[in-house]
Amino acid sequence: FDTSLKSAGLIPDGEYIAYCKKCEDKLTAARNGKYLRCDFVIHDGEYKGAQVQERFNYENSNMQTVAIAQRQLKSFCEAIGEDIRNLKNTEQLEWKLCKITVATKDGMNNEKENVIKKFAPAGLDNIKVQSPADDFTSSSAADFDTSESPF
Repeated sequence: FDTSLKSAGLIPDGEYIAYCKKCEDKLTAARNGKYLRCDFVIHDGEYKGAQVQERFNYENSNMQTVAIAQRQLKSFCEAIGEDIRNLKNTEQLEWKLCKITVATKDGMNNEKENVIKKFAPAGLDNIKVQSPADDFTSSSAADFDTSESPF
């Protein structure tokens, strides 16, 4: 394990059982697009509690970006047993186990960052995570309006 990854708060490339702790519908910095920002938490093992963030950029002027986001979000939904066509709000994506394949890539300013390359069912009947009460936040999730999104 590369110790420079650990000091940067990163986890090694590999497969992990995780859940989306928080999912928010956000505007891009330029305010001309939308994305879902999802914070994934490793559920067990040596890296339990470590977080990986994923963004599903579903509204963007770059159609390739949108197509990639659609495939990734569909894959995530399938992994947690949700039908993407029935998404009504971001809460439907939270607290459900799935298997994520994590990779490390160069991000902004050549700093390493973790990214999720693949989603798959956890193999645990997609049980919903029951976490300690202090792990829940009181923030409300924005509605995910499927009528305005391409999903």
